[in-house]
Amino acid sequence: MSNVNLLTPMMRQYLDIKTQYPDTVVLYRMGDFYETFNEDAKIISKTLGIALTKRGGENATPLAGFPYHALDAHLPKLLKTGFKVARCEQTEDPKQAKGIVKREVIEIVTPGSTLNEKLLDSSQNNYICSIWLENEVIGLCVTDISTGECLIGESSEKSLLTIILNYQPKEILVASKQSQAIRLVLNQQYQGLISESETLFFDFQFAKDQILQHFNVSTLKGYGCEALNFGISATGAMLHYLKTNYKLNLAH
Repeated sequence: MSNVNLLTPMMRQYLDIKTQYPDTVVLYRMGDFYETFNEDAKIISKTLGIALTKRGGENATPLAGFPYHALDAHLPKLLKTGFKVARCEQTEDPKQAKGIVKREVIEIVTPGSTLNEKLLDSSQNNYICSIWLENEVIGLCVTDISTGECLIGESSEKSLLTIILNYQPKEILVASKQSQAIRLVLNQQYQGLISESETLFFDFQFAKDQILQHFNVSTLKGYGCEALNFGISATGAMLHYLKTNYKLNLAH
């Protein structure tokens, strides 16, 4: 695997895609199956109870897969264990392909950003929370994409753990440069998934533009949050994260 020239075109394509999603289990579509390789194969083998096999010679590649129609049964198990999952689909007819079939990630599903009915509990919200920390003040966005609920606010840093334990989000989004500081505040009392995003997506102007575009408005006065600069940073970063994951229109 260390010499790219020895890889098949298919494995080169897979590794190119995997490098874009290093913290995500990539389900790589091959005909009627989703295949996984290397560490991802070990993860789904252990989580789903699927046989782990190997292909190749001395430096064999671990692999594990399952039929595509079993996705609805297996996806909830992966998400409940705390993994992000990227669905990499064939985007052209293999019969029409010249060389390797084109593939791309069409969806990234995470515990806090799923619409899978088997993962949702009608008796409680499936929250995802975004946090921005500045000058001992936290900006917060708490969202449930299954209901369309979106809450924005600000509070003291000391209140963060209490708020998180109150809402019990399945996932928390933080800026990469603030990840360590926020984990210290949560003090290992939060057991859900903590996802990191580029800090630039929490930039106030970028975040505000994301919100204005999403709601198709020119001002935030009507939402009562125009003065919540840190809350706006958290909310805009959240919208960008969700749109990037689903690659779909989230107007609802």
